[in-house]
Amino acid sequence: MKRLIIIVVACAVVMSANLAFAGGITSPAKMVKAGSFCVGLEGTWVSEQKEKDSTATGFINGAYSSGTLDDIKIKDDKYYLVSVAYGILDRLNIYAKAGMVDGGKLKIGMVDGGSSGEAKLKSNFAWAVGGKANLFESKEGLGVNLAAQYLRYDNRKIGEYKYGGATTTGLSTDDNANYWQADVAATLYWNIMTITPYVGVGYSYSELKCSGNWGYADTNATDSINLESTLKNKENVTTFVGLDWRVGKDFTLNIQGDFVSSTAATLGLTYDF
Repeated sequence: MKRLIIIVVACAVVMSANLAFAGGITSPAKMVKAGSFCVGLEGTWVSEQKEKDSTATGFINGAYSSGTLDDIKIKDDKYYLVSVAYGILDRLNIYAKAGMVDGGKLKIGMVDGGSSGEAKLKSNFAWAVGGKANLFESKEGLGVNLAAQYLRYDNRKIGEYKYGGATTTGLSTDDNANYWQADVAATLYWNIMTITPYVGVGYSYSELKCSGNWGYADTNATDSINLESTLKNKENVTTFVGLDWRVGKDFTLNIQGDFVSSTAATLGLTYDF
């Protein structure tokens, strides 16, 4: 029975990673006892997060201009975070995370009917704070948790924007991206000996603000534009499935998949003391 649950949850995580999330709430079922700490390491791969169509505004050589950005996606972002959690009460925990976001791409399908393209997102510091509360747990180990988290990074550099083909030189920029994401989620879990499978649903809202100067990278053209744009996630409902596996007295392995709002797969390891 235990092996079957592990296999089913692992398959669900793998399938969800092939759908279409920045780092959301991870390991939402695990609680730390009052007065105790928990430290951990986690890695999250964001397969794809779709953004709403947006408008970029700015000035080209002093003249005001605007344009529509369509079919926007953030793809292949990776979060590597260290976490610290503290049990205020057995049923109330707070935590903080810090680390690096790396390897993402900002893809835009069409710009006012022009060519689609993408820009690489540079490595950057990222952090998050959050809390979890246990609302109910039965004698059989069935329980419900409520969690909330705020995640952020600032001044993330955007690389050269290439369009009309992966090798085509496009636009160079000194643009910076500032991102924040807020999540609330409810989790239903079941403690079964050393494993805790769980499922959950929540609400996710994010904004990616870009601001900087853009110009042609492959010509001697002097035209440039100072652009500003705010991108918001297209879907706000998020669902997830995961598993906590106590692999030692104080160690817990976590695997989780998120989808709908966006899609991510997370692998983490924590130590309680």
